[in-house]
Amino acid sequence: MRVGGWIVVLAVLTATPARGMATAVTDMAGGFSIKMSFNVSAYPSDQNITGITYPVTGDTPQRLDAKSVMLYHFDNKFGRTAYGALCYRATNSVEFEMGFGYNDMQLEVTQHNNLGRWYKSGSTPQYVWDETAFDTQRDNKFSIITIRPGANFRMSSKPRIVPFISVGLDVMIVKAKTTLDHVHPYVTPQGPDYDLNTTMETMDVEGSNTVVGMDLGSGLEFKIAPAISVSFTVAYLFQFQKAFSDFGQYIKDNAVDPGIKAATYYSDGMNVTNVSFGLGMKVYL
Repeated sequence: MRVGGWIVVLAVLTATPARGMATAVTDMAGGFSIKMSFNVSAYPSDQNITGITYPVTGDTPQRLDAKSVMLYHFDNKFGRTAYGALCYRATNSVEFEMGFGYNDMQLEVTQHNNLGRWYKSGSTPQYVWDETAFDTQRDNKFSIITIRPGANFRMSSKPRIVPFISVGLDVMIVKAKTTLDHVHPYVTPQGPDYDLNTTMETMDVEGSNTVVGMDLGSGLEFKIAPAISVSFTVAYLFQFQKAFSDFGQYIKDNAVDPGIKAATYYSDGMNVTNVSFGLGMKVYL
């Protein structure tokens, strides 16, 4: 359903209760309320995480100088968040809240390998790169637990429809568990020359990282009963640092191929910046 459709539905809800229904409970300063919401969010695509392995086991750099480069790319990221908060109405126009959220992220990891080595074509040696694409990894477990102190600034409006602006400080614990492919090359003597071979291993990645950000949003609150309201919000969250910038430390030891953990990994980190749309309900105590 489009955003406009949600607003129409919420507007209809506001018209159903009797006109004489009291609104004093929701307009009263100094009261507490409980807010619950469900949000969907979209995230930007990330830059590649690059893993470089060299020198290759058994390599003779003077003749081959082989390198293996793995590229991992986080893409198609969406999130579903369940959020709850305890709110305190300080004044008629200012409300504070302390909230907790759980975000189940849906993302894919595309995987490529570039294998480079010196290749002698005729009398002129050339350094050649071969690229191989592997299956996209979709069986990933990424989640975000958020602790969020925030404030809502309510604007004067019609008694039953209240626009507001929200701001919050987001402390996010980003958790990751996934298995990626990793190509480890090796060489074997073949007379005076060398054959370049590869073996594919799986690489287990698991860990958590704390990221701090801030969100700004706006929305409409519709009063449907003296102590109950529903709301629709749109928010933008930006982060102060990225998650998993030190990607190599989250790779688990691999007894079959210790070179997986010994490889050098370059990463700018994973984006948790996002745009979210939320539908919520508030109960005034």
